Amino acid sequence: MSTITVTNIQATGETASRAVSGVAAAWVNANSSFVVQDSYGIASITDNATGKLSLNFSSSMANASYSVSGSGKGSSAFANFNRVIGTDGGTTSLANLLITDLNTPSFSDRDFSASIHGDLA
Repeated sequence: MSTITVTNIQATGETASRAVSGVAAAWVNANSSFVVQDSYGIASITDNATGKLSLNFSSSMANASYSVSGSGKGSSAFANFNRVIGTDGGTTSLANLLITDLNTPSFSDRDFSASIHGDLA
């Protein structure tokens, strides 16, 4: 396999380029059963308990100091808004996430999306 080394990338049709370091290393969209609907760089999801999961990376991160962001879907419009929070305990091979309900604050299995930014190993 060949490697192309670049500083910036530009997708076909885009007018601006962006730094390679700003592109997500991994992302996922999954349903409330933690079944992956679409993803990049995510090998699988481990359901650890209600509202607690691990995103298992396809390729290891360079270190555990990556950034995780995400959002969870509420049960109906403007009701039970949720959030996804990265937790400590992430490793170079997985990120642990919690999905919490903002109204109750309790753990909750919900549809969610998450992205991971950081350097790959």
